[in-house]
This record gives sequence, structure tokens and C-alpha cells, in this order.
Amino acid sequence: MVDTVTVTRQVHGKPDVRDLGKSIITPQTVRLIYRLDSPGPINGIYPVRAEVTGPARSAQTNKPHSDGIRHLTEFFDRDQPQHWPTWLIQLGAEHRPQQHHA
Repeated sequence: MVDTVTVTRQVHGKPDVRDLGKSIITPQTVRLIYRLDSPGPINGIYPVRAEVTGPARSAQTNKPHSDGIRHLTEFFDRDQPQHWPTWLIQLGAEHRPQQHHA
């Protein structure tokens, strides 16, 4: 089993992200998942995964979805760096766990 550390941060004022092009999510919470055996960045990204959650609206109409307020989560994986917004890469670098050597 690989040891991971999860860091959760409340974020406000960060740029919106798209969920598969169908929804636009306004970030409220970000979960960053780090692998302790992989402390360095890959493609400039430290966390192996990030999860951005917040209220969503339609990407087509820019209005709330017809079923009312919906919170969605968009997942970002390190092996697809082209999908990561710059602010999320920076947040991941700022909050990476410190390595403790015995």
C-alpha cells in the first residue's frame, strides 16, 4: 500500500473550472492527495490528484442547472497535466507535505 497524505483547503476567489465541458464549477473546496514516496513534481505537479468542489452552473447557458443548485467535483490527475489550471498547480506546491527523514 502506498502512503498518501490528503490536504483539504477552503478556497474562494479562484478561477472557475470546467467539468467535462458540461458544467462550470466555482471552487470552494480543494482536496490535494500526495504520495509520500513521490515527493518531487511530475510535469510540474506535486499532488497525484486534486479534487475541486463547488457550486456548478451550465457551461452552455452560464446559469444554474435546471434542477437547482448543484455542487460538483472535478478531478485532476497528475498524469494529465494539460487539464490542471495554473492556480491549482501553485496551490499543490504550496501545501505539499514536508518530508521527514529518520
